[in-house]
Amino acid sequence: MKILYHHRTLGDGAEGIHITEMIKAFRELGHEVRVVCPSVASRSKNSTVAEVENNRLTARIKRLLPVSVFRLIEVFYNCVTYAKMSSTILRWKPDFIYERYCRSNFGGVLAARHFRVPHVLEVNTPYAVELKLYVGGTHHWLDQRLESFTFRKVDRIATVSTALKNYLTEQGVPAERVIVTPNAISPSVLPDVDKIGARRELGLPSDRLIIGFAGSMRKWHGIDFLLEAWPLIRSECPGDPFLLLVGDGELRTQVEQQIRQHGWEDGVRLVPTVPHSEIFRWMMAMDIGLMPDSNFYGSPMKVFEYMAMQTVACAPRLGPLEEIIENRKTGMLFQQRDLSSFVQAIRELADSSELRNRIAISSRQYVLTNHRWIDNANKVVKFAFESFAR
Repeated sequence: MKILYHHRTLGDGAEGIHITEMIKAFRELGHEVRVVCPSVASRSKNSTVAEVENNRLTARIKRLLPVSVFRLIEVFYNCVTYAKMSSTILRWKPDFIYERYCRSNFGGVLAARHFRVPHVLEVNTPYAVELKLYVGGTHHWLDQRLESFTFRKVDRIATVSTALKNYLTEQGVPAERVIVTPNAISPSVLPDVDKIGARRELGLPSDRLIIGFAGSMRKWHGIDFLLEAWPLIRSECPGDPFLLLVGDGELRTQVEQQIRQHGWEDGVRLVPTVPHSEIFRWMMAMDIGLMPDSNFYGSPMKVFEYMAMQTVACAPRLGPLEEIIENRKTGMLFQQRDLSSFVQAIRELADSSELRNRIAISSRQYVLTNHRWIDNANKVVKFAFESFAR
C-alpha cells in the first residue's frame, strides 16, 4: 500500500523516535511510505545537534514574537500543510494518510476530506489540555475549538492509551473510530551489553545501586519530586544509592543548583542529552529506571525502553502506566506524588536483588513480546482498512 505520512514537528526527542520507528515499521511490512513534513525536520535524522539547533530556532522565534502572533502563524501554517499534502496526493495518489497530530494542525484533515483519501490521525497529546495544565496563557478557547474540529472530522484515530481514548470519546469521537497503540520498542536497535559492561564503558560505579532517569527535565516528569525524595532514598535504601540523570530541559539549571547546594556531587551524575542510539547503554547501567511523574493520557517511551534493557521501571499509578506495568511483576508502581509511597517502592527494590532480577527479566520478555513498533504499524493498517471497507 502507499501511505502518505505527515507530521508538522521538528522531528526531535521522543516524537522524532516515534515518527522514525512507525515509518520504518510500515516499510518493513512492505508498504511504500512518502513523508511530508517541515524541511528542518527532514534534515534532523534525530541527531542531538539538529535537535538543539531546531529548538533554539523555535525558542528564538517565540521570544521575538508576541504569543498571539506566534499562535496565528501556527494556525495559518495550515495553508502550507494543505498545499503540500494536496500536491503529494495529486501526484502520488496514496491509499491512505497517516498523520501525527500537533497543536493547531488541521490542514491535513482538510486535504484528506477534499480529495477523499482515508485518513488516520495519530494522537499522542491533547494539546488543549496540556497547554492549560503546564503552559498557561489565554488561548485555550482557540486550542479547544481547533482540536475538537480536527478530532471530529478525521476518519480514524490511533492513540497511545485507553485514558486518551476515553478523553476523545468525551469530546464526541465515536469509540469505534479510535484504536489504542501504546508506545513500543524495536528489538533491532537494542545493544548487546550487560550491566557490568555498560557501567565499565560509561565510567559508572560497579558496586552501587544505580537509580536513574533518562529523558527531558520538564515539569510533568516530576524531577522536582525526585529531588525532594532523594535525601530519603539515600538514607533509607541499602546499596549506597547513586543517582544517574540523563537529559536536558527547563529544570536542568535547578537540578544543578540543588546538587551543589546539598553537596550531592559524590552520589549524583548529570549527563547531557545523548543520541537515541546511545541511550540504551545508559539505561542498561541502571538497576532502577524512574518515571517520577506523568500525566493522565501519555505513554512514556522511556518506560518501554527501561523494560527492554532489563532495568526495573518504577512509575506512578496512572492509567496509561498501569496498562503496561503489572506491579512487582513487570515493574514497580507507587501513588502519584506520594513521597512515602515512592520511597517505599524504591526501598523494596533496593532490599532485594532477587526481586529486581525477576522483574527485569519478565519485563523485557513482556515488552518485546507485546509492544513492538512493527506490531503497532500492522494493527493500524488492519484497523484502518477494516473500518474503511465497512
